[in-house]
Amino acid sequence: MKLSHNIPIKIYLLDKQYLSLIKASKDLLDDLNKLFNNASFTDDFFDANIVLKIDDSLEHIEQYKYVIQDDKIIISGKDDLGLIFGIYQFLEQQLLIPPFYKIEGLKLQRREDIVLENKAYTNYPKTRFRGWFINDEDLLTDFKYKGHRNIDYMFYRNVISPEMIDLIAETCLRFGYNLIIPSTLVDINSPFEDDLLKTCSERGLYLSQHHIEPLGVSKFGFRDFALKFNYENNFSFVSNREAIEKCWEYYAKKWSKYPRVIWQLGLRGGTDKPVWATDKNVGSSKEDRGALISNAMKKQYEIIKNNYHYPLYFSSTLWMEGADLLKNNLIDLPQDVIIVFSDIGMSQLFGEDIFEVKKDINRNYGIYYHAAYWHTGPHLAEAVIPEKMLYCYDILRQNNVNYYSMLNVANVKELTFSIFINRSLLWDEKINLENIYNQYTKLYLKDNQKLIDNIKQYYLCLGDVGENEYYKFCHKYDFDYKKYNNLNFPVVSLNDGMIRSIVYQKMEQKQLRITKQIKDTLTYGNNHIDDVFTKMVEIKNELIPSYQKGFNSHWVFESYYWSNLFKFALDIYYGVESLNNNDKQSFKKYYSHSIQYLDNIINSRDEYFVDEYLHYQDKESKIDIKKMKNIILEEMEKYGN
Repeated sequence: MKLSHNIPIKIYLLDKQYLSLIKASKDLLDDLNKLFNNASFTDDFFDANIVLKIDDSLEHIEQYKYVIQDDKIIISGKDDLGLIFGIYQFLEQQLLIPPFYKIEGLKLQRREDIVLENKAYTNYPKTRFRGWFINDEDLLTDFKYKGHRNIDYMFYRNVISPEMIDLIAETCLRFGYNLIIPSTLVDINSPFEDDLLKTCSERGLYLSQHHIEPLGVSKFGFRDFALKFNYENNFSFVSNREAIEKCWEYYAKKWSKYPRVIWQLGLRGGTDKPVWATDKNVGSSKEDRGALISNAMKKQYEIIKNNYHYPLYFSSTLWMEGADLLKNNLIDLPQDVIIVFSDIGMSQLFGEDIFEVKKDINRNYGIYYHAAYWHTGPHLAEAVIPEKMLYCYDILRQNNVNYYSMLNVANVKELTFSIFINRSLLWDEKINLENIYNQYTKLYLKDNQKLIDNIKQYYLCLGDVGENEYYKFCHKYDFDYKKYNNLNFPVVSLNDGMIRSIVYQKMEQKQLRITKQIKDTLTYGNNHIDDVFTKMVEIKNELIPSYQKGFNSHWVFESYYWSNLFKFALDIYYGVESLNNNDKQSFKKYYSHSIQYLDNIINSRDEYFVDEYLHYQDKESKIDIKKMKNIILEEMEKYGN
């Protein structure tokens, strides 16, 4: 089969009743026109050289198949999502179109012709539900947004723009995911926020909710509900139960207009804290707390079961305290609720609960995993060690926790390699990390070994920071600490959120947290990252011109970002050490010197983020480089005199 600018490409879509398929087929048309400028739709099967159809004879849910013949390409799917995945996988596997090309700002280059080998290929996902959590999305909500949120909170004041959420939903599907939580908070009563759900649903995605928003209800949504219907604004399931239950019913009815929802069940505090941290009416014993949460989830479950009758799916995410209660048999959930464990965001490893909770063969289990984790985890740069993610998903398979996977992807763009790895872990039975590296880098250039080697070196710079802080973190936040031995990667490796969290500490805490091991890790990283950066620049210049700007804003920028973070953090280390030795002159010298590296990051953004991504990081507020700079200036003044 030959695709050429000289041969008209005609696309025939058999199943036009699905809006999701119409949108995906238009993406196919758009991509082909970027390559050949001669594609169009046809209503005549015999006139078409690309046929798209649903074939329910395929065995597995969401299975796709494409057959390349001399004169026709037939792409089919078990269902609408299977066909969508077939369209996007054909584009990626046969035409080498990166699934991330739009979100990364890559531009497809015109081609003369492509000869495709006659073949048949089929695949299906090995994990039933595969999701993205757009979480802590400070860049997305402050870059291009539409509308404002009515919330009393320092973050998430704006709503992601319709164009951006559609791009995210499309990219999610191009990667082979079928589920999305489209924002940290979604109030369906707000037209702008409902648009997030509507856009993702029209693309065919399942929708779900943040673990602090059971049935779509946050404390902010309850506040507005209470005002509207004259209830007391008391966000307590203990002392204001009737109002809370009425609010759940009210929101569930609104969410039910969407055909694919995985209903989140749970009971947490108004923000991402245990319910007893914000409601003093909650009992003090684990038994009382487990019973209360179980009772709330039973009521939420009944609301959905008694009112809605299309295929229903439920999940409960056992973040922080939930895992401990489950491990002690203090959480009671209906049999068809997916129990979702979590990694511990600071380490991207699991606590004891994954191993200790006895699995019921008649129940489905899943994972909430962090490619990003604000505060003490990755945020503006890739930092989950690939070997670690592979190791973790092997553990999940061994422990029958492979029905559901939710990946925290923050603002998406910064983490597309982590997403690429995760996608393979959900679709393929046998995983070879070298194959994943090869598949990913081949999407950029044919001669890809240098890029593979340099990405590996990038991750080696993010060395071991020790477990002392991690151990404290687990006990402070109700995580079930597990001691790991004989791993071929650090239990806790360096990331930008960790550096941020140290800077934000008071001076006396900095003096405790900046250990020799962290200093040695920073020193190693600093000694090697500039070579990584130099090679990334060289690789960028070897790419086709239309890919260079996108590669620049990912791998080149992230290497440069780390180069400056290493140097900045080392200066802070030596500055704190000097202050401990009562050497204020050296303290001021190091602190003053450190600021230039933060300025380098701030001032470089217009160089690395251009065209449609110009000013993309200007208002970033989770790492907040500008605030870090102000903290350093304030400490210089306070401790340097």
